[in-house]
Amino acid sequence: MSRPLAVVTGTSSGIGKAIARELLESGWSVVGISRRAAEPVSELASAQYHHIALDLTDTERLAQTIPDIIRVNKKQYFDSY
Repeated sequence: MSRPLAVVTGTSSGIGKAIARELLESGWSVVGISRRAAEPVSELASAQYHHIALDLTDTERLAQTIPDIIRVNKKQYFDSY
């Protein structure tokens, strides 16, 4: 059985990081998005965590990234539905 998948924004600090940590500890896979590179979230590093450095105000890059998230995770998460 696959793990549920969450996309969490703001994972480099604060509430976003805390939410990602709680989800990982509860058995979820997490795609974390923050403006900062992966170093600030290294404590979240695991096979179930994937970090994307992305400024959500960059709508062009955001529009490119969402399909990539779906494509990368499709086999594991979406084919079972």
